[in-house]
Amino acid sequence: MVEVECRKRKHEEPVPSSSKYEELCSLIAVLSEEILENPEAAFSMETNENNSKFGQLLNIADSFDVVECDYNICRLAIISLVAIFQDVLPAYRVRLPTSSELSVKVKKETKRLWDYERVLLLNYQRFLKLLEKTWDKYKYEKKVGKQKHQMGLSAMLCLCEILKAAHQFNFRSNILTLVVRQMSSNITEVSNACCSAIETIFVSDRQGEISVRL
Repeated sequence: MVEVECRKRKHEEPVPSSSKYEELCSLIAVLSEEILENPEAAFSMETNENNSKFGQLLNIADSFDVVECDYNICRLAIISLVAIFQDVLPAYRVRLPTSSELSVKVKKETKRLWDYERVLLLNYQRFLKLLEKTWDKYKYEKKVGKQKHQMGLSAMLCLCEILKAAHQFNFRSNILTLVVRQMSSNITEVSNACCSAIETIFVSDRQGEISVRL
């Protein structure tokens, strides 16, 4: 279960009302718990990807520029998504079936697994793109201000946590590229987090597969 703690923010910028703030915090907590209880159903996109439980949570995380959603709400949603993926991602690289394999009749269990892995990959990629976009957009404090910069920092730190937890999973090279580039960042917090992430995967990379790619 993902435990969340909501604290009211004190600053002069527009913030959601207390009831709206608490409502969003509760929604994030409920969605996170439901996703973890049944990932297959939560990632399902049979109707509309934005109507899935994951889609709803991702939309909250991607609504920082919306007046009703402040930094704490979006950051809470992003951190919850990181915790979810740390829990549900398998410790292996997913290989999607080829067109030839899809044309062959297979067991229901196999078809079900293929469908789940496909939507899991798609949603994971959507989340990674959100983190990358958020970092690129808000990484320079002088251009965007302190609060938006903090949102960018959160996104980069989350990428480091995902790399440490899912370095055997798909899109590893994409995350590695982003993290390695920031190892020499002039932002100490970012530089330290990126170096720590790379050190962590070096230690666990006993066969040298990841090290060779760097």
